[in-house]
Amino acid sequence: MHLNLFRFDPYHVKLAAVITSSKKSGSWRLTFDPILESDLKRNIAKCLNELIRCQVGRVQALSSLQKAAASKACSQARLHVFNTENEALANQINTIFENRKSAKDRVAAIKTKCETIKGKLRKKEDEMATLTNKSDPRKKNSVNYQFYCDLPDNYEELKGLINDYAARLDCMEDVNSEILSEHENKLLEMKAIERQIQGVLEGNEHYVEKIRTIYDSWFPTVDQVIGTINKHFSDFMQSMGYVGEVRLTRKDTYDFDSFGIEILVQYRQNVPLQALNRHVQSGGERAVAIAAFTLSMQHISHVPFRCVDEINQGMDARNERKIFDMLVDETTKTGCSQYFFVTPKLLRNLKSHKRASVHLVFNGRMIESKDAFMFVMPS
Repeated sequence: MHLNLFRFDPYHVKLAAVITSSKKSGSWRLTFDPILESDLKRNIAKCLNELIRCQVGRVQALSSLQKAAASKACSQARLHVFNTENEALANQINTIFENRKSAKDRVAAIKTKCETIKGKLRKKEDEMATLTNKSDPRKKNSVNYQFYCDLPDNYEELKGLINDYAARLDCMEDVNSEILSEHENKLLEMKAIERQIQGVLEGNEHYVEKIRTIYDSWFPTVDQVIGTINKHFSDFMQSMGYVGEVRLTRKDTYDFDSFGIEILVQYRQNVPLQALNRHVQSGGERAVAIAAFTLSMQHISHVPFRCVDEINQGMDARNERKIFDMLVDETTKTGCSQYFFVTPKLLRNLKSHKRASVHLVFNGRMIESKDAFMFVMPS
């Protein structure tokens, strides 16, 4: 005897097991189909997983619902706070608008009052112009400017000062009209003189500008000339073992009366440069400096000839020989001016040159002819 067992499947019914009875033993035996058994297990597991998934979904939905409820409560609380704050802000805005309207009204009232005060001020200015002959005391060129500056800034003090002057006027006697007229004439004369002074000052500015223009075109040449003299003078002094310098002196840039040339010399190493002065240097030292300066001048001035008279007087033999050698070197150069060197005496064995001539003039009771003289050519 066979008994078929079935299982319910969501899609169809399949045979799960077979129950068989045995005649010999008189017993029943349940036989499972392995394929059906495996399929049954899979379907059971699938159903359990689906059931678990549904439960998890319900839990998540419940959690989301709780969060939404909490968020709703929070939003309602925030809405309540917002409405409260909005109401307070609306009250503040209304108050501000009311204050603004009140301020506008006050500003309009102040403007009206200012216009009234300005009108009064214009009237007072007209009165002031009449009293001061249209001379505004607030301007620096006004004769009443200092008096205006001395007036107090406080209204009460100013009012008291006005009353004081009014009392003084009441106490004053009648003023002679001729005196007032003379005073006004003097004021007019003063103004005319001030205008003349102003014109002179403006003219001075014109001349000052003209002087500056001339100075800018003239001084560089002067400075260059002095620089040339200084260079040659320094070279001449250095060739003799001394130090010399020529510089321009002046008190001010445009003080031309103070312009001058200063000669500085140094004859000893332990003495600084000193201005050439008869109280400081000896006669021989001054003669050396003057001779060097004279030779330096020939480089800036061109003349047909030069005459030097007794330049060696007061010099010692050493300086005289150096000066004479320097004279010979400079005066015998090509293109140099002719030099006449007049002296009552000369040293022996001086330097000579083929372009230099020596004229000996004899004079005295022993000379028979007044035209007699000796001409000596250098060997």
